[in-house]
Amino acid sequence: LTVILSEIVKASESIQDTMDKGGSIANIMDCWGFLQLKIAHYFNSELPGVQQQLTMKSSGKRKIMRGFAQRLKGKQGRFRGNL
Repeated sequence: LTVILSEIVKASESIQDTMDKGGSIANIMDCWGFLQLKIAHYFNSELPGVQQQLTMKSSGKRKIMRGFAQRLKGKQGRFRGNL
């Protein structure tokens, strides 16, 4: 989750830098869309419309990063495993 959170911060800083430098509206909107995608993925990576392109390389294979919702539910989740 810290990786996704750092990407959210970087995307936010990118938007701020683009706005400060007087960048084009199209560029700002692209950065804004990327930020929205990262925030949606941070909370729930199984939302419709959130592409599965947001994966992480792990030991030579691609691993899908899980959001808060996936960490809470399921057999290995907090509700079922710890509470």
